[in-house]
Amino acid sequence: MAQSFLVHDLAVAGPATHALVIGVGDYPHLNGGSKARTEHHDGMEQLTSPPISARLFASWLMSENFHNPTKPLASVALLLSETIPAPFLDPRNPAIKFDVALADSINVRLAITEFFKRGDENADNLLIFYFCGHGIAAGTDTALLLSDYGANPLNALEGAIDFRRLRIGMGRSKASEQCFFIDACRASTDTLIEAIGHAGQVVIGGGQRPFGLPPRRAPVFYATLNGFKAFALPGKPTIFTDALVKALSDLAADDEMGDWRISTNRIQTAVEHVAARQALAIKKQQVPTADDVSNIHLNFLQNPPHALVYVKSDPPEALASASLTYQTAGGAPEAAPPEGLNETEWALQLPSGSYDFSVTFGAKPPCIVPNTVRPAFRIVNVKVPT
Repeated sequence: MAQSFLVHDLAVAGPATHALVIGVGDYPHLNGGSKARTEHHDGMEQLTSPPISARLFASWLMSENFHNPTKPLASVALLLSETIPAPFLDPRNPAIKFDVALADSINVRLAITEFFKRGDENADNLLIFYFCGHGIAAGTDTALLLSDYGANPLNALEGAIDFRRLRIGMGRSKASEQCFFIDACRASTDTLIEAIGHAGQVVIGGGQRPFGLPPRRAPVFYATLNGFKAFALPGKPTIFTDALVKALSDLAADDEMGDWRISTNRIQTAVEHVAARQALAIKKQQVPTADDVSNIHLNFLQNPPHALVYVKSDPPEALASASLTYQTAGGAPEAAPPEGLNETEWALQLPSGSYDFSVTFGAKPPCIVPNTVRPAFRIVNVKVPT
């Protein structure tokens, strides 16, 4: 039964990484759904972005972008709910296709149970839990809504997972490193307020962590603040997941250990920066947040990371008629792509390193500004010569 959820399954001797990825977009009992609408719909509608986002995240894990030599990727379980189900293509070999299990409460319960057992195999295992879909919150409670939310007219939350209790229950797993990524709204609804502490199914009951194990590190990264919504453009990955993948690939990297690593203590800064800019572009506000952040080395980069660079001028409007080049020590000048220029800045993405940025304003001598580019981003300020 467990293998029906797996799109990646590799035998690893010793500590390993195991992931559970869930994306729910088709909700038959919500507005616009294919079945009788639940009275507990709270205005929620169908979603297109969660299955796309979950596929992106699973593909990223299975690609060459994820590299953890101390805890190689051993398994990825994927469950989706989408209007038109489609196979999942292995990113390393698209000829390999997987039928994807439905992200309903029965399957998700089984998938979480198997996820728990895989983590239990080694105390040094790394577990990654990812959910994208509708979420509702009240106080410290968060319900993650699955495809059959509202199917039971007497208990709509039978089709949801109580995330707070899930995270508590996962503390019983021997795995000492556990990361949770929750890409969902956290707005309060009447349904959860009136449920008085019931926020969905409790898959794993709370209990003491087995004696003698290392302390559990279990940071949680949320797409938005408690009480607020999260956003996406229809048919595209969510703002949070897009920012998360960029952070895990490059923007949350540091080399304080002597090599470039993506660590949980830097993910929040990178994700918040990228998500805030993307939300502003669609005239929204979204502030990702995190709880209980402790340091876990998730990804070990095999090449120096890229970073975001924003060249700004004083006054800002002068940049519109300027030309910009950049170069490394001993390198040839490269012209900045014009598509990065907007009303307030010139945005670039460059490999980490030391650069000279040369900005020319009309017939005036070029302004050369040295700067060291590192993740997540650098701002290069240039004052127009008088």
